[in-house]
Amino acid sequence: MSELPDNIDSKFRLVTITAMRAKQLQRGARPKLDIEATKPTEIARREVMEGLIDFQVGEDAIGPMEENEVSELLEG
Repeated sequence: MSELPDNIDSKFRLVTITAMRAKQLQRGARPKLDIEATKPTEIARREVMEGLIDFQVGEDAIGPMEENEVSELLEG
């Protein structure tokens, strides 16, 4: 796993996104790939590596909030 997809800036982010997607799969989300793998972590890793998982970071991930709500979120 030495290569990162173009849309992922670090190994930490890759692991975080993969873990979040694996949790979705464990809770019943349908895989975006038709593969023989059965482990949610392997399916999630493949989906992320192939760029099939959309994600947002930074203020985009927080969504439209009032400035004071963002400050409270970051401080708390």
